[in-house]
Amino acid sequence: MAAPMRMRSLLLVLALGLALNSGSVQGDNQVYVRAFVGSDRTFRLSVRLDPNDFSALETPSLDASRHMPTPQNVTINGRTGVATGAGALVTGNDGSWVLYDAHRNVFASSKGSPTFVDQDQGYMQLPINTSQPDGTPQPCLNNGVFSAPMYYDEEGKVFAFAVSPYENDPKDVHCYGAGFSSNGIAPRAGWWILGHAADWYFAMPQDGYSYSSVYFELTGAAAVPPRHTMGFMATYWGYDTMQEVQTNMSRFRNEMYPIDSFIMDYDWFGPDACDGSAPLNCGDFGYKPDFWGNETFTYNGQTYQTSGPAELLNFFHSVMNFRWAGIRKPRTYSNIDFCNSSGWLLPDNYSVGAGDNNWNYSNADFRAWYTQNHLHFLEDGVDYWWNDEGETQWYTYLYWNMAQQQEWEAVRPNERMFTINRAFQPGMQRFPASTWTGDPQNCSHAYMLHFIVNGQPYTTCDMTSPDATVLLRQYQASVFFPIMRVHQMKGTPRFPFFWCGAGSAGNGTDEHCVGFRNALNLRYRLLPHMYSLAHNLYRNGEPIAHPGWYEFPSDENEFYMVGKTIIPGELAATYYDHASGPQHLNIENQSNTYLPAGTWFAFESSQTYQGPTTVRQTLGLQDFPIFVRAGAILLTNQEKVQRSDDLGGVLEVHVYDKADGTMTLVEDDGHSLNYQKGLTKDTQFVYTSMNRTLSWQSTVAPGYIGSPQDYTHVKAVLFVENQDPFETATVPLTASGNFTF
Repeated sequence: MAAPMRMRSLLLVLALGLALNSGSVQGDNQVYVRAFVGSDRTFRLSVRLDPNDFSALETPSLDASRHMPTPQNVTINGRTGVATGAGALVTGNDGSWVLYDAHRNVFASSKGSPTFVDQDQGYMQLPINTSQPDGTPQPCLNNGVFSAPMYYDEEGKVFAFAVSPYENDPKDVHCYGAGFSSNGIAPRAGWWILGHAADWYFAMPQDGYSYSSVYFELTGAAAVPPRHTMGFMATYWGYDTMQEVQTNMSRFRNEMYPIDSFIMDYDWFGPDACDGSAPLNCGDFGYKPDFWGNETFTYNGQTYQTSGPAELLNFFHSVMNFRWAGIRKPRTYSNIDFCNSSGWLLPDNYSVGAGDNNWNYSNADFRAWYTQNHLHFLEDGVDYWWNDEGETQWYTYLYWNMAQQQEWEAVRPNERMFTINRAFQPGMQRFPASTWTGDPQNCSHAYMLHFIVNGQPYTTCDMTSPDATVLLRQYQASVFFPIMRVHQMKGTPRFPFFWCGAGSAGNGTDEHCVGFRNALNLRYRLLPHMYSLAHNLYRNGEPIAHPGWYEFPSDENEFYMVGKTIIPGELAATYYDHASGPQHLNIENQSNTYLPAGTWFAFESSQTYQGPTTVRQTLGLQDFPIFVRAGAILLTNQEKVQRSDDLGGVLEVHVYDKADGTMTLVEDDGHSLNYQKGLTKDTQFVYTSMNRTLSWQSTVAPGYIGSPQDYTHVKAVLFVENQDPFETATVPLTASGNFTF
């Protein structure tokens, strides 16, 4: 992991009143500094050698459509600059600068001067006065390693985002052209950006939520994914036939393990050279013939025959009720000579292990060719992509997703795209492109939060433990991850039915079966809540999951929260990717969960805890500790379902007493981009503790036509300290109403 988990700073820590430095002469190079508006709440500080070119540096990370308010030109204490309702940024003739808040109080100011170091490709250097002895190094990509060229100083309330003219550091293309070093050793001491120009975007967020909101304002709102991708998805590499794939699908359905989609690894496509075959039937852009020819399947006593990919994918969709996705690699297998002659391949040293056949996704001509050759997959019915091993350049994944977005716009112009990726660059949330924590397979809360705080709100992990109990703990923890996915490379798939019952792998028992099923059932029961939080993320920039200090800024403890009201239990076993770790330490059944100040209920219980405290538990296999804040309103699907398309009907609203609370259910069609036009139904639930009343009010956007997953009825359950729960009758979910318990 590239940054400490207590993210008081992503690249550095600044004390309030201390900030980056501006303006100087280095040799014959005069450095010029000017202030501009970056977005509604951000300012751009630009450093240039050319005083006639202060246009913003281009980067795919920033959202080109962000709102740019008309700035007010100001002069404050002899310095000129710009102001908006968010504050002001002014610069002096000597290159100094001052950042003011909305009340014209000094928020941060420069000390010293920026310099241009004419060495190698050259870089801008800004000395930093900071009390932190060690800083986060240059942000780089690797398998399971990710950071971003930005920082948020929680104490000083300063946010900054760096933009370099270099998308890749020429000395290491897996790294961005900016970084921070506080070791005081020249030439790269302080904050530096490669090139002859530099942009820094500043903001003054007052807490974690506003930090994330400012970040999304700059880099783009996190799109709401297709609803089915927030269910459960299962991945495996090692199939010999498509009948094996369908057999596993059947077991999920027949043994009542909820799931929405299957993802296939290398097995599905033919990476070998085409040998004269048509290019869409082999190699880079084709299907593996042994898997996609004439196939015969048996399901629930009926026989089905398919011929070709389109019929097979339709069978998965309409009969098995599964979505399907496949892996993509950032390289060519069957078009090496053509791509090389076109100038579309990266040098061998850009590789992550495959040699000199990696594509250069930053080339627009290549992206157009790549997109065109992928259209037939979406036309056949492929639902989304899994992008792997794209750490070939800093921006490979972002450009890769841009090419895939063009596929959706061509074939499904009003439908949401979705991808899973092994790394992340700021801006990828706009698609949205989710990320898993890499092949190290760490499913701990701490590792998940590292990705989330660095700007990736849709994070997941591979659940791969070879021990049934540890695997179960990973499933339980993943219930509250933004995306829930299991994966295994070769060997026994990490699907529940292989890891429970007599003779199962990893010492599984019948009780493990119940535990796996309960975890998946809970995920689907909570989907209306999680999906509503996804809409809140898109609208307000508040991540679904986040560190506890977002909600409790004065609390120094590290803990994982979902929304503002849920703390899932900290399961010790999830920190280990192999059974030997927790087994040897005897912690596979241990949970130590920190609860901050306030009253907390055990999930669906009248038992309460008064924080701050740490709840230490030894767990049974079916035990999954979840703690819910007093005043919380949780939105649950009353009936058990096997897939997200079965949601709807009765909404069961769980309320936790001892405080007032509010929560908004957001409904849409689950698949189109119409929500971006405001076509949703919002139902706000409000609980008043004094008279124990839950009321609701619905707002339906004009033009919203509803979907089969919309809720038609509502029931409420109130959990009260040391009392049995109060349940209401089920009534129609009218435009407004209330329950009094």
